[in-house]
Amino acid sequence: MALLAGATRRTWRGEALMGVTLAAMSAPVAMAFAQFAGLPPVAGLYSLIVPGIVFALFAATGRLTAAPDAAVVALLAATLTPLARPGTSAYAELAAAQALVAGGAFALITLFGLGRLTVLLPRPVLLGFGAAVALDLLTREIAAMFGVRLARRVTDAAADGFPHHARALVAGLGTADVWAIAVAAGTLLILLLGRRIARRLPWELAAALAAFASYRVFDLGPRGVATVGAIDGGRPPLGLPALAAGDWLAVIPGALVIALAALALHQDEDAGYQPAAARSGIVYGLANAASGLSGGFALGPSPLRRARLDELRSTSQLPTLVAALLVLGAVVFGAGFLGDLPTPAFGAIAAVATWPLLRLRDARALWRTTKGEFLLALLVFAATLAFGPLWGLAGAAAIGLLRVLRAASAPPLDVIDGDGRPIASLRRGSPPPRPSAPGIVIVRLAAPVDAASAGALARGIRLAASGADAGIRHLVLDGEAITGIDATGAAVLRTALAELAERGISVDYCRARAVLRVELEHHGLLAGSRVFRTCREALDELS
Repeated sequence: MALLAGATRRTWRGEALMGVTLAAMSAPVAMAFAQFAGLPPVAGLYSLIVPGIVFALFAATGRLTAAPDAAVVALLAATLTPLARPGTSAYAELAAAQALVAGGAFALITLFGLGRLTVLLPRPVLLGFGAAVALDLLTREIAAMFGVRLARRVTDAAADGFPHHARALVAGLGTADVWAIAVAAGTLLILLLGRRIARRLPWELAAALAAFASYRVFDLGPRGVATVGAIDGGRPPLGLPALAAGDWLAVIPGALVIALAALALHQDEDAGYQPAAARSGIVYGLANAASGLSGGFALGPSPLRRARLDELRSTSQLPTLVAALLVLGAVVFGAGFLGDLPTPAFGAIAAVATWPLLRLRDARALWRTTKGEFLLALLVFAATLAFGPLWGLAGAAAIGLLRVLRAASAPPLDVIDGDGRPIASLRRGSPPPRPSAPGIVIVRLAAPVDAASAGALARGIRLAASGADAGIRHLVLDGEAITGIDATGAAVLRTALAELAERGISVDYCRARAVLRVELEHHGLLAGSRVFRTCREALDELS
């Protein structure tokens, strides 16, 4: 059991049984997500088998998950529908190719440290984006529960957005099928009551068996209740997608977007327990590559699977491995049963799993604590619903970039005393501060001196020295929190310091680390200046 992260001799039996529950939940959800992406349901099952085995063997911790994910599915459909018609073999080949390219993108992003770009998608942005995607999926799942068709074919709906789905659902409510509603209600009753009785049991499997039995016993086919449809049995196909070079190039942008979004979701899902690490990115890449090679599609961190594993109190990758093997057995030996699963039950199981993705509790907490962040989440939510997941994510990234630039251009900048305590702010619009000591002012910048922060630092220095008429003779720049200096920052700082020299104000430094001192010398910012070990020493020497 040492081959699997988190598995021990003491816990492996319980963890293996958890795999049954995980498979019962994962299989119908993966099939639903595949259809939502414009793919046949079996593609969702393929995305659980070989990728699940690979991920379980290579993941560094039992907390990691990789499976069909709502956000990734939405981005997949948005990036592939312009390239091919959903539901066709060409579309399925493109989805597999995109998963393979996404695997390479995960590896490249990790190896070159580009995961830092996920800072453009902070928690409120991901909250709004994920809730919008979940609401669109729930709309389609509710339609399945009512027996309402949103498009001529199930996979055709992948090309449409939430406004179209919502209008089609409302327009079709008059044609809702009573038998479909009855099957969905029975499925919901089993799931919701069963979870109250014993959350760790595979109630999804019980609900699926009950729906299958009711379909056969009451002969619901002629009564208008649809089923999932034919599922191709046998093992997953293994091999490269048969595509031209131009098609491979066409899926690269979408694969990059999916990889970055998945890494951002990975960090947001459990930031305290799962810090972004090199091995995690590589393992996600391996799982996506395995999915592309075995007829699946791109995968993400799957908060649905993580939530179910938390309910089961799993701490290892053994349930993921067992679930993959059970799904393989179901595809090989039970394809007929899966194909005869009534669509209303299928939608009900997926809806129960999707509901937590709305994250209503997180939204309420954000509203109570930071209303500005809540409004940002609401803006991203509305944009994603109105314009689709791709434009919603692009707008969210643009907002995130503006936030980063705004924060970088207004870094923490203060006047401090000899003990390093802030005594006045030097932000734009602040009044002239009092000095650190008579005739001496110590300025602290908590940021690198670069193109973004240099202008704020220059303004702060001028503001700090604005009391020169009252006798400011020395300015000391505290280097404790300065992490580096680039060429632009050095040029701006040099100009500001030259202005002080013309006014007879000396410039010195305190608490400058060895690396910072080397950079100061390299940029010619140490000429005629002293470097004091502490701010207190600077005050004592200059007083």
